[in-house]
Amino acid sequence: MFFKKQLFGYNKADVDQIINKLTEDNQRLKNMIVDQEKNINELSDALSQMKEKENDIQKSLMDAKNIAEEIINEAEVYASNKKEEAKKNSSRIFNNFEKNFNEIVAIKREIVDLELKMKEEIREKVNFYLNQLDDIDVFGEQLDAKFIQIEDRFEQIKLELPDDKEYQKEAEVEEIPVYTFHTD
Repeated sequence: MFFKKQLFGYNKADVDQIINKLTEDNQRLKNMIVDQEKNINELSDALSQMKEKENDIQKSLMDAKNIAEEIINEAEVYASNKKEEAKKNSSRIFNNFEKNFNEIVAIKREIVDLELKMKEEIREKVNFYLNQLDDIDVFGEQLDAKFIQIEDRFEQIKLELPDDKEYQKEAEVEEIPVYTFHTD
């Protein structure tokens, strides 16, 4: 913007127009400065609050780290104690297991022997009763019914008894085989 010169200096209307424009620009810049200062103050307050939160978070993190380290140390001590206790108990448990296992094996042998003996006694009694039935020479209805009952009971007992071959196989497994060698 240039002023046009006139006879007695610059044109007054141009100068007033420039002064008004400069006044408006000045006022606009003052308003911008006030707005920027307000914005700077708000940002400064927000920054201060963020710094306080950051300090609080750092303090909380340090507290959490210290607590975590204490928990880890306590857990390591606890685990070490439990490990030692388990080592001591495992030896005792193993010895008790071995003793109980040997006792169970001995009891099993006794049970197998008793079962074989009981089966033989039952067979003898069943055979005795069958022989008694063969000796009876009466053909009445009561005798036939009794005979059918005895036969049914005999079949039921035979079904309840396991096969002798299974017990013989078990007995053979527990016996030590004897071998004889001939030299020619």
